[in-house]
Amino acid sequence: RSKNLIVYGVRDTNSYEDLPTIVNEILQEVICPVPEILGASRSGAKKEGSSRPVKVTLFHAENVRSVLNKASKLRTVESTTVDFSKIYIAPDRSKEERITHQKLVTEMKKLAAEKPTQHHTIRNGRVFSFDKDS
Repeated sequence: RSKNLIVYGVRDTNSYEDLPTIVNEILQEVICPVPEILGASRSGAKKEGSSRPVKVTLFHAENVRSVLNKASKLRTVESTTVDFSKIYIAPDRSKEERITHQKLVTEMKKLAAEKPTQHHTIRNGRVFSFDKDS
């Protein structure tokens, strides 16, 4: 799992050959030079109207950390062909880790609704809050 990451929001295509190319384009916007991609595959059953997550395997775990550290840059990228604001890159988590993370996200959303003047983030398995102007 340390060499894998998950990319959410990538449109479904009928061609498996396109997937590594699409992932490569996304990673180009995050990090240069683009790390070597060993594989890219879709997870889950295909559903009409939704996009399945893409599991990407990179050559080194350090490359995964570098991509994850710079993944927030995707939200600021403007493109006419791809809406990068809807694409998210996350670590490859086990089922237990996903459940734990979802609970933290729910807690963070609740805090954001209660305290809109503060910024909330998840770090090291905890939700942190601080003033937006600091």
